[in-house]
Amino acid sequence: MSKFFQGTLILLAAGFITRVLGFINRIIVARVIGGEGVGLYMMALPSLFLVITFTQLGLPIAIAKFVAEANAVGDEKK
Repeated sequence: MSKFFQGTLILLAAGFITRVLGFINRIIVARVIGGEGVGLYMMALPSLFLVITFTQLGLPIAIAKFVAEANAVGDEKK
């Protein structure tokens, strides 16, 4: 079997395991927090995804790059 197909099978298995564990987690959370809790969770989830999207925009990397450039030049104000 080629490395490409072997890697594909490993990724498929990992994706399947991740989905099964996520499904089990959702079942447990739904039982613990109840119907109203699930409603509140689903109401807050889009805001959580928005915050995660903003944090992954690359701003920390850009800021670190600018700080490193200013540090290399010796510009203390920047």
